[in-house]
Amino acid sequence: MLQLYAKCTLTLESSYYNEKVAMWEPFIEPVEDRQTEIHKPWSVTVEVCIVWTIGKSEVAYLLYRYRGQADCRH
Repeated sequence: MLQLYAKCTLTLESSYYNEKVAMWEPFIEPVEDRQTEIHKPWSVTVEVCIVWTIGKSEVAYLLYRYRGQADCRH
Protein backbone atom coordinates (compact mmCIF):
# COMPACT_ATOMS: atom_id res chain seq x y z
CA MET A 1 0.00 0.00 0.00
CA LEU A 2 1.27 3.46 -0.91
CA GLN A 3 -0.18 6.56 0.77
CA LEU A 4 0.04 10.22 -0.16
CA TYR A 5 -1.16 12.91 2.23
CA ALA A 6 -0.95 16.64 1.62
CA LYS A 7 -2.33 19.61 3.55
CA CYS A 8 -2.15 23.22 2.48
CA THR A 9 -3.45 26.26 4.36
CA LEU A 10 -3.66 29.75 2.89
CA THR A 11 -4.39 32.77 5.10
CA LEU A 12 -4.91 36.15 3.46
CA GLU A 13 -4.91 39.56 5.10
CA SER A 14 -4.13 42.91 3.51
CA SER A 15 -4.29 46.53 4.71
CA TYR A 16 -3.45 49.96 3.34
CA TYR A 17 -2.69 53.28 4.95
CA ASN A 18 -5.48 55.83 4.46
CA GLU A 19 -3.86 59.28 4.62
CA LYS A 20 -7.21 61.10 4.90
CA VAL A 21 -8.00 59.50 8.27
CA ALA A 22 -4.37 58.75 9.19
CA MET A 23 -4.90 55.07 9.95
CA TRP A 24 -4.55 51.58 8.50
CA GLU A 25 -7.70 50.10 6.93
CA PRO A 26 -8.30 46.61 5.58
CA PHE A 27 -7.88 46.27 1.83
CA ILE A 28 -9.58 42.87 2.03
CA GLU A 29 -12.34 42.88 4.62
CA PRO A 30 -11.78 40.24 7.33
CA VAL A 31 -14.38 37.63 8.26
CA GLU A 32 -16.34 38.35 11.43
CA ASP A 33 -17.25 35.51 13.78
CA ARG A 34 -20.86 36.38 14.71
CA GLN A 35 -20.73 34.61 18.07
CA THR A 36 -17.52 36.14 19.39
CA GLU A 37 -17.47 39.28 17.18
CA ILE A 38 -13.78 38.70 16.49
CA HIS A 39 -12.42 39.60 13.06
CA LYS A 40 -10.28 36.90 11.42
CA PRO A 41 -8.42 36.87 8.09
CA TRP A 42 -9.70 34.77 5.21
CA SER A 43 -8.44 31.20 5.45
CA VAL A 44 -8.69 28.19 3.13
CA THR A 45 -7.46 24.68 3.96
CA VAL A 46 -7.18 21.85 1.43
CA GLU A 47 -6.44 18.27 2.43
CA VAL A 48 -5.77 15.42 0.00
CA CYS A 49 -5.32 11.77 0.90
CA ILE A 50 -4.65 9.15 -1.78
CA VAL A 51 -4.18 5.45 -1.04
CA TRP A 52 -2.97 2.96 -3.64
CA THR A 53 -3.27 -0.73 -2.86
CA ILE A 54 -0.54 -2.34 -4.93
CA GLY A 55 2.10 -4.97 -4.29
CA LYS A 56 5.59 -4.30 -2.91
CA SER A 57 7.27 -5.07 -6.23
CA GLU A 58 5.10 -2.47 -7.98
CA VAL A 59 5.98 0.17 -5.35
CA ALA A 60 9.69 -0.60 -5.74
CA TYR A 61 9.36 -0.28 -9.53
CA LEU A 62 7.54 3.07 -9.25
CA LEU A 63 10.17 4.46 -6.84
CA TYR A 64 12.98 3.29 -9.14
CA ARG A 65 11.32 4.63 -12.29
CA TYR A 66 10.42 8.10 -10.99
CA ARG A 67 13.34 8.85 -8.67
CA GLY A 68 14.92 12.16 -9.59
CA GLN A 69 12.41 13.09 -12.28
CA ALA A 70 11.03 16.37 -10.95
CA ASP A 71 10.40 18.05 -14.31
CA CYS A 72 6.68 18.92 -14.26
CA ARG A 73 6.60 20.93 -17.50
CA HIS A 74 4.15 18.87 -19.61
